[in-house]
Amino acid sequence: MSAPLPQGVTIPLDVLDRPFEERIQLAIATIRESGTKPDGNPFFSARQAEKHFQIPRSTLGCSLQGV
Repeated sequence: MSAPLPQGVTIPLDVLDRPFEERIQLAIATIRESGTKPDGNPFFSARQAEKHFQIPRSTLGCSLQGV
């Protein structure tokens, strides 16, 4: 069982049926749209995205940095 999602964050039910590249783009969009905490970190973290979208965190991190 995974932790509850931050308020306002939604993930499509069929996300794991989607192609890998699309899951990466959805994860990035979800992280950016979740907003930021007072410390500057996003409400929906890369670690949470890794679990919900089944993407390696290293791949997600590179994609977030534009590499």
